[in-house]
Amino acid sequence: MSSHYVDERLKSAYGPDGNWARLFRRDPAHHRTLLLRDISVTVLELRFLGSRKAYESFRQNNSQPYFALDKICDELTVA
Repeated sequence: MSSHYVDERLKSAYGPDGNWARLFRRDPAHHRTLLLRDISVTVLELRFLGSRKAYESFRQNNSQPYFALDKICDELTVA
C-alpha cells in the first residue's frame, strides 16, 4: 500500500473535514479537529470539545455512529 493512499485515508478519516470531524460537529461543544504529523510519520488527531464531560456526553449520545466509525478506522490506528 502506498504512503500516499494511507495519507489520503488518514485525511479522509481524521482530518479537519474528515469523517470524525463531521461526526463531532454535531455537538455544540465541539470546537475544532486537528490532524498533526511529525517527521517520523506519526499522526495525531486532536478533537477539541468544551470539557471532558461534553466528550463523554457526546460519546453516550452518539454511541452507534461513534463505534461504527471507530471500527471502520481501526486499521488506521495504533491507539
